[in-house]
Amino acid sequence: MRLPLLPAAIAIGTMLLCVPAAAQGERFQQLREQDLRVASVAYRLAVSGSALCPAATEPQSGVVLHSLTQYAAGDRAAAAEHLGLGDGVTVLGVVAGSAADRAGLSAKDVVLSIGGAVLADATPSGAARLLADALAQGATTIVVARGGGNRELRLVAERGCPTRAELLTDAGVNAWADGERVMLTTGIVAETQTDDELAIVIAHEMAHNILRHRSQLGASAAQSALLPGAGSPAAMQAARETEEQADRFAVGIAGAAGYDLAQAAPFLERLLVKAGLARAAADTHPAGDRRIALLTAAVAEATGQSVQR
Repeated sequence: MRLPLLPAAIAIGTMLLCVPAAAQGERFQQLREQDLRVASVAYRLAVSGSALCPAATEPQSGVVLHSLTQYAAGDRAAAAEHLGLGDGVTVLGVVAGSAADRAGLSAKDVVLSIGGAVLADATPSGAARLLADALAQGATTIVVARGGGNRELRLVAERGCPTRAELLTDAGVNAWADGERVMLTTGIVAETQTDDELAIVIAHEMAHNILRHRSQLGASAAQSALLPGAGSPAAMQAARETEEQADRFAVGIAGAAGYDLAQAAPFLERLLVKAGLARAAADTHPAGDRRIALLTAAVAEATGQSVQR
């Protein structure tokens, strides 16, 4: 799903400049909390839903990384102050109960090496790829700087569905998948009142990647699916069909993770119909009423009972 208004998380965008120090601190804290919230829901979905993607599972660490280079130049001093950032890739947060949590990783740890490979000029995304590659071979070691000393930690990952969830600072209400990553704006995360609602958003985008919708549609059709109003009628119909498939698959993943599926249809109705987004996305998404009805039916089938709306 890509909504037409304006990606576990290793991308944090530009912060507002000339903001009072106290307010700036609150903003950074809010970003940290949103990042960790997205990462926590994505981790739970990935691990619990692994039976639905047996051929595509990959290691899940549960660590969220960032660095000063991800922030606008004028915001780096504040980021360093409020997030404990210095040189190098640093742990923004750790998903509770995850592999990283069990290994003993902690927020503000500076990652020095992964599996013996020193992180000299690595970016957070580069470090995340290095960690994923190392974990694909089995348990790996991570050396971090903490409290004036270095610690070597051993991380044994769980496997789960592919879910590289990234959060972008953007007030627009949007989420999309690019074949590998799930991107969410801070705007859409703020729209979710519960983790059950956020789980539906992330699971839907995960489904696009797991089901390889982008490659199925082809490069031109996939691009059209991201830009309402573009593409041939056949391409638009194909895009709408993938949206319905992703909704059904998302119900399975979210249900396997124990999220409350009864919140799915009311949330979608609030987001698409009441916010007027369904009309704007009509070229590439099913009509709002149809989509809500299909999602309601999928939830009823998954739970064995009707859904009250």
